[in-house]
Amino acid sequence: MKSYNEFFFENPYPYKNAQDRIKEDSKFLQKFLGKTKKQIKIASQSYVGNSMGLRNFLFITRSYEHLRKVELSEKATTLAVAIILFAIDAVMMHVLKVPRSKKRKRLLDYHEYRLRQYFRKFLIRDDKLILLNAMVFAAQVAKSVPMHIGKDRHIMYRGMLNKSKDYELEYNKRDWCTAEESTDNIHCPCIKWLASEDDNKLNYYLGHLANHLYKMRCSIVHEGMAPLISHTEEKPPNFTIWGMTVSDVYFDSKYSRHYHYSSALSRKTLERIFITSLWTAFENGYPKLPE
Repeated sequence: MKSYNEFFFENPYPYKNAQDRIKEDSKFLQKFLGKTKKQIKIASQSYVGNSMGLRNFLFITRSYEHLRKVELSEKATTLAVAIILFAIDAVMMHVLKVPRSKKRKRLLDYHEYRLRQYFRKFLIRDDKLILLNAMVFAAQVAKSVPMHIGKDRHIMYRGMLNKSKDYELEYNKRDWCTAEESTDNIHCPCIKWLASEDDNKLNYYLGHLANHLYKMRCSIVHEGMAPLISHTEEKPPNFTIWGMTVSDVYFDSKYSRHYHYSSALSRKTLERIFITSLWTAFENGYPKLPE
């Protein structure tokens, strides 16, 4: 029996004897993903013939965990969005071009396409709804009016009004949407409407969210900004209803414009969603071999 077979179905280091390292990798994934040794080994079947993919996955998750701990030690959140977006980009590193589509109205950068595909493939439905419900973006009412003066709206609010007249009267009573870290929202009907739609519609709006996050990524890389999308506050004891939001801007260099947004995501929820999706990516053998 090959030495790595106790832990994985594929050897992540075929070019050297690294039994001790492989054992530590298995222990790391067990703790990081919250799985047993047997679950990790069974899931690693997806990497048979793709030792580079398994090795890259180990490097990506170890790098993410190291950066997360560094940031937590500083009690900061400025890197939270960056390290997650860069990790997602690395998991999808085999995607080197964007397939053509007659339905697509604009050209996509392959980094944005990677992000879209990751969200659609690896996030469970409830987590997709949480992300779309937890973030609202300022709609620009006129070119002369700053973005932060516009009304904060969910990404799907126009679709809701166009497709469902039942919500129009209820919605128009409010001048803005309210972000909630939940699959429900007592203050805004947007998520209630979207939850009743099929996965294709859900993924459509998830693509729009990916576009915003991609622009945040570009803002980090090209402008040196560090947009926030989560908070680190905990619900106080004896509180039945409690909510927390953070507001920030990111810069879109293509249009030389700052975009204002608010997020109700907690860091705890954001990390849970990300790590849950990483397990699905691991089960499916990502990163794949280059296309």
